[in-house]
Amino acid sequence: MGAQTLDGKMSEYNYNFLAAQRVGLPYARRDFGGRKGAAKKMGQMGVDVSVELHCNAYNGKAHGAEILVLAGDYKSRAYAEDMLESYCTRFKKRSRGVKEIGRGGRGYYNLKYVKDAGVQVVLLIEPFFIDNEDDYISYLDYADWLKDYCGGIK
Repeated sequence: MGAQTLDGKMSEYNYNFLAAQRVGLPYARRDFGGRKGAAKKMGQMGVDVSVELHCNAYNGKAHGAEILVLAGDYKSRAYAEDMLESYCTRFKKRSRGVKEIGRGGRGYYNLKYVKDAGVQVVLLIEPFFIDNEDDYISYLDYADWLKDYCGGIK
């Protein structure tokens, strides 16, 4: 289930599943086959760009948005910088920056498995801290931004 709101009413998993469904673009879940299974499905779909949806959580006070990419993946980093700027501008969020992740780092295998499946651009977005009520945004608003943004990726 991952992170959740302080009141326990919304988990990271459910939040992102609702957002992904609303966006209407192809998506893969880890329900059957874990990270490798989801990555394989993304490769089979023939997508060029993968945006893995997550939410941060820490202490109920941390805030901001960040996007993770594999260390040295400059094409993904360029997409991530543009996406993060768009998101932070739209929702008036603090940017925590694009983080390049090396072996053993948080999210490394999520990104690596999708990249190894043949996807050219691989991003893992942490748009806000789900345990901070002031940082949280509705999945409806988030999904509408994702749809607008991802629909325009060339």
